[in-house]
Amino acid sequence: MSNLSVRREFINALWRRIEPFSRPAWAAASEQYWINGDDDSDGTYCDKCAEVEYGFEARDGTFIDGGFSLESDGCVHCDRCGRLLEYSLTDAGAVYEINHYSENCVRVLTAEEAAHIETALGACVDEPAVQQRAILVGLAAVAAIPLLPPPGSQGWFNFPCSRGRQHGRSRLPLRR
Repeated sequence: MSNLSVRREFINALWRRIEPFSRPAWAAASEQYWINGDDDSDGTYCDKCAEVEYGFEARDGTFIDGGFSLESDGCVHCDRCGRLLEYSLTDAGAVYEINHYSENCVRVLTAEEAAHIETALGACVDEPAVQQRAILVGLAAVAAIPLLPPPGSQGWFNFPCSRGRQHGRSRLPLRR
């Protein structure tokens, strides 16, 4: 097995560890919308902001377009409210995001930061230097996952951990 494939497998393992933590952010994310027509806008909006800003009725040749995810050179948020929008990364975008997170360490990983890092790891290019930075970013992200879930939640993950236990409950009988 080559070093390239070993690094890719390690990046995939880190992706699998971070992905469950990013699910709440992706569940709250919107598809991308933008305005087409006579006064082409460069803005990208979530579904609610596109409706509020322009309405669904065509005005003077202007209409709402989109409703799907696009490939991007970086993370994408609504220009009006800042909500996370669904996106995938180009090769250049993956390198940019990996470089960003290698220079700006995350201390406590939020679901949205996990979504950005997970997307960057999933799109990581097969260049040794980029993969090495991606591994460091992934390890830092895993280390920054909070130990306790937010109050009122059912827990972060549903996967087995050491000694047959699962987060939130034990499969082993308690010792007395």
